[in-house]
Amino acid sequence: MQNWLRQTGAAILVFLLFISACFHPHITLAESGEDGIYAETTTIGMEGTQVESGHLQASYSWLTECLDVLKRDGETGIWGEVYLPDKDGPVPLIIFSHEFLQSHASGAEYGKYFAARGIAVYTFDFINGAGNGRSDFTKVSGMTEAEDLEDVLVASKEWDFVDTEKIVLIGASFGCFPTAVCGINHQAEIAGMILLYPGLRFLEDIERFDDIDDVPETWDFHGITLGRNYVTDLWGYDIYEEMAKYSGKVLVLNGDNDQAISVEFARNVADSFPDADFKVIANGSYGFTGTALEDALECISEYLSHVI
Repeated sequence: MQNWLRQTGAAILVFLLFISACFHPHITLAESGEDGIYAETTTIGMEGTQVESGHLQASYSWLTECLDVLKRDGETGIWGEVYLPDKDGPVPLIIFSHEFLQSHASGAEYGKYFAARGIAVYTFDFINGAGNGRSDFTKVSGMTEAEDLEDVLVASKEWDFVDTEKIVLIGASFGCFPTAVCGINHQAEIAGMILLYPGLRFLEDIERFDDIDDVPETWDFHGITLGRNYVTDLWGYDIYEEMAKYSGKVLVLNGDNDQAISVEFARNVADSFPDADFKVIANGSYGFTGTALEDALECISEYLSHVI
């Protein structure tokens, strides 16, 4: 009797494992690189992206791959990761710029969401501006990050999976500055620009210095030691004046519960562009999560359906 129970239990276990394998998403992991970066493939659904009521529908399996960019100086590498839909032919590309002291991981949810909808997403670590343990914050500035993003944009035009007519830039918080600078300088090369909780208030902190000669080699920025170039690189540069030169459609999103970036401030950023849609995300705080993230993704999806 005991043998029969053991045999029956084993058979049931095998059956359950079989059912589980059939109905759960298929995930494969393949480690590569010293940081244990992995490629992930998740089966989502049937082939073919559809648009219903302005929203892209999840229709593709996707994977992530390490994809580094060599800066134009030929010496420095930018670490990045691409979320790539399993889809024939060149696809649209989103380039995601993370917040200050964060990393490429900030774009993970955006990567998963849009790769499942037939759009590739590239997330990367800013050199000296990421919280990855390898940054030297005394060497970073808004302009060095803009240069990093420009190097990524230039490199992306050589990637065979990219539809170069459909590249969109997304910036989050401080990442909105390099996104805006790059987008304005290369507006003929991009299809759109999206700013999430635009963290441009750091420009007000720079105004503590009355003269460029007063800027020390290092200085304290809310407990972080920054270098002189953080200020001098931006001396005399008016981002709001530059925004008025961007002729494309822009989307700006901000949460109504954001304690760092107020709705009023974000609206003023949107108003600085000739053609911008401003959306307030209900119950959204700094860095969208939960239902606020879902609402933000839907807003972005609708915007993308018009520009790519």
